[in-house]
Amino acid sequence: MRSILVFNERGLLLVFLVLVQCVSFVVAETTLPITITPSPPPGVGGAVSRILSWVMWAGWIAVAAAFIIGAIYFAMGDSERGKRYVGGAIIGAIIMAFYTAIISGLMG
Repeated sequence: MRSILVFNERGLLLVFLVLVQCVSFVVAETTLPITITPSPPPGVGGAVSRILSWVMWAGWIAVAAAFIIGAIYFAMGDSERGKRYVGGAIIGAIIMAFYTAIISGLMG
């Protein structure tokens, strides 16, 4: 015996779109005062700050290491690898210089 409801991908998409329309109509007709103010749980601010400071230290150490490794490759005569490492160190230094502004912008 064959079921009456047979859905293929197109049928499922159609059902999904109809449900979305119904939900959007219901949401549009009802007005609820919703205010969302994101705030971290108590005690998390210090942990997040500590992790971000560790990330900053690790980033600067990686920049310095890349610059030193690039200089070593230049000294050994492998200028192509040296250019990649020094270029990466310069890009990393630029990113790290704006690290605080980037994190502040992302956190809001």
